[in-house]
Amino acid sequence: PPGRPRVLDDLKRAQITALIAAGCGLAAAARYVGCSVDTIRREAIRNDAFRHELRGAEVRSQLDPLQAM
Repeated sequence: PPGRPRVLDDLKRAQITALIAAGCGLAAAARYVGCSVDTIRREAIRNDAFRHELRGAEVRSQLDPLQAM
C-alpha cells in the first residue's frame, strides 16, 4: 500500500536548493516552503540526489561572495 505522501515534492526541493545557493539558511528555506528543518534533513538522508544538490548549493553559497571579491 502506498505510504504517506512526501512533504517535499520536486518543486519544494528545487526551491530549497535555490534558496540555500542564494545564501539562505536551512531554517529560512524550511519556513519558505512550509516544512521543518528536520523534514529537509530526513529527505536529504533518504534522497541521495537531493543530498548532493543541497551540498552543491551550500558550496555555491560560500563561493559566490568569494568570487565577487
